[in-house]
Amino acid sequence: MRVKKKFCRIDNRTGVEPRNQTLGESIASGPEANTIWNERTWDDLMLTEHGLSGTEYLAGVTTLLQRAREQHPTEGVWEAADFQWWWRKPRSTDSWCHPFWFDASGDPVAAAVATDWGGSIGLDIIVVPTAGAELVEQAWHRGLAAVRDSKPPNIGVMVDDDDSVMGLLLVSAGFVPLAGKGISAWMRAEDRPVGSSAPDGYRLVSRTKIGDTPHHFVSRNGPDVAQRLEQTSLYQAGLDLAMLDTTGEVVAYGLFWFDPVTEVGFVEPMGTNETHRRKGLARHILISGIELLTQAGSTRIKINYEQNNAASSALYLDVGFHPATTTALWVNGENRRA
Repeated sequence: MRVKKKFCRIDNRTGVEPRNQTLGESIASGPEANTIWNERTWDDLMLTEHGLSGTEYLAGVTTLLQRAREQHPTEGVWEAADFQWWWRKPRSTDSWCHPFWFDASGDPVAAAVATDWGGSIGLDIIVVPTAGAELVEQAWHRGLAAVRDSKPPNIGVMVDDDDSVMGLLLVSAGFVPLAGKGISAWMRAEDRPVGSSAPDGYRLVSRTKIGDTPHHFVSRNGPDVAQRLEQTSLYQAGLDLAMLDTTGEVVAYGLFWFDPVTEVGFVEPMGTNETHRRKGLARHILISGIELLTQAGSTRIKINYEQNNAASSALYLDVGFHPATTTALWVNGENRRA
């Protein structure tokens, strides 16, 4: 999928707008705002580096992760839907100029992208599996310099435990892994559980049925969450599920994402109000959502969870997910801990 290019300008060293503008500031307006400031070509790999910002960045990282998933069935930490879910609320990093590397066909093969999580900046180095370690190292140094120039209190990097290249780069840069692991688990659509009924006193609906009410994510993500989700290419209101109690209040939810390029279904997020837990709500939402993903065309479904979350782990394994990879969050900064 060719990314529609509307480049922002990036400095050779930091990835920032020139003329003393900091990385987190808005891209300049006017006729110069979308010109190509930096264009570096790797002659041997036929790669060119450009910057993407805003919705162009979102489209670029979506295409890049889709290309990566097409090259390997499970490698890598993120799906395209992860970044589209993160788009649900405004972040300072929306306007940052993220460096991308494009091949001779104009398709992205690597990127160093930052996400503002409030108390820290997340840095993700995304490189298609066929590109090689040299490009991983280039993207890492490029992205780390850019993020450090913004002077965040902490930097976090989520990495697959089997990624030895990134592991060495992180150690060399003084990062340490936090305790606890993330799990990425997969299920073949043909192995999905079939049949589930909502517990008595509850009703499962999608946003297509209750779209005239404020989105149930507003309280945690702000008033623009519905509009922001609609800006993404993978969000479908029919896969945005909510469980209602007898009063019509949303007491549990699950958001399901179908990627037609990779045919991967993705589950993120799921949640149940504390007073309604242990009643089978999450299980019914999950089984129903997986069925909808399969009907949409998913051949495989993925879910991420924390290894130390016993309830989530038990549910996902019982439904039929199989752990495939483990991840660790590496940090540096004042609040890091081993």
